[in-house]
Order: sequence, then C-alpha cells, then structure tokens
Amino acid sequence: MSRRPVTGSACAFWQLAPSEREALQKAVSADHVEKRKLREGTHGEILNERGRTVFDIGFARAISKALGN
Repeated sequence: MSRRPVTGSACAFWQLAPSEREALQKAVSADHVEKRKLREGTHGEILNERGRTVFDIGFARAISKALGN
C-alpha cells in the first residue's frame, strides 16, 4: 500500500532554496533544452540531437510536478 499524500505537492516534504528551484526550472525549460541541442520526448525524457536518451522517461514531467507546474 502506498503512503503518498492525497493533497499538496511533493515539495511539501522538502524545501527548495530559491537557487535550487531556479536550477530545476531551467533544466526542463524549452529554451534551455533547445540551446543545448536537446529535446523533450513524448514521455518526458530528454533526448540528444541523435535521439539518444540523456535523461530517462519521466524526467521532465517529474521535475515539473515537483515544482507544482
């Protein structure tokens, strides 16, 4: 049985410093990803210009959820 919270965001369990929050937001921002010749795949993975996985499925989505986006 999972003990996940019913309400609130994942951030309720840990606090991010402003610089940490900004770093995570930047990591998944379309502009930042594109500038590094990367792209987000259909399942939230980050792919390089050859289509190889740099960050696994769910990476971008997990960060967005953790940030409450």
